[in-house]
Amino acid sequence: MNAVTSYLRVLAGFFAGVATWLAIVSLVQLDFGSVVIFLVMAAGLWYLAIGRLIRNRFARVKAANAALAARAQAGHEAFLAGDSSAAFALPPELPERRPVRRGVVIASVVAAGFVLIGIVGDISDGLDEDSSTAGTTSTSTIPVPTPASPAPAPPA
Repeated sequence: MNAVTSYLRVLAGFFAGVATWLAIVSLVQLDFGSVVIFLVMAAGLWYLAIGRLIRNRFARVKAANAALAARAQAGHEAFLAGDSSAAFALPPELPERRPVRRGVVIASVVAAGFVLIGIVGDISDGLDEDSSTAGTTSTSTIPVPTPASPAPAPPA
């Protein structure tokens, strides 16, 4: 499942981008009920897409800061005890960064491209939800039936 979770995050980010765009379009059209619904959907999808990554980053930074503080405290105590070799020792090496998989980056770029194509297509259509039917209904006319034979003359 670990190999798939990154791609699921990309998919959630894709749908979060679409939901965010739909919220913007609804805001332009002054449909505030749809704006609220799309923003709630977008917030949930954005959380699924990047929430765990942000929590993991904060946990790594917090652990690194705690390790640095512990090493500084140990060096301070060693210096006060008179052990200068331990006090001036080199700091530990930084933890190795996890590599970003190339497939996840490619999937993210493709998803961003699809969202961008959708946005550009929506803008070129005029951001109107009826734009595809508005042009066809306004130009067509309803044919009026013509009588097949002349009306008979009234009897005198």
